[in-house]
Amino acid sequence: MVIFRGPYIVTKMKVLQTLSRLHLNDLNPTLDFYEKLLCTPAAMLFEIPQIGLELAQVGDI
Repeated sequence: MVIFRGPYIVTKMKVLQTLSRLHLNDLNPTLDFYEKLLCTPAAMLFEIPQIGLELAQVGDI
């Protein structure tokens, strides 16, 4: 959908997901907690060992 207002073109976009970042010392207990809380397994889980990073996406908060 495109809306014309004066000299500007304004478009409306649908937000598909909102992600939150949590910085943790140990991912596993927190991941287990959120999987139980939201009754859903991690949709995405991967590791970037070069920089010591583990990422997970759980639920739709």
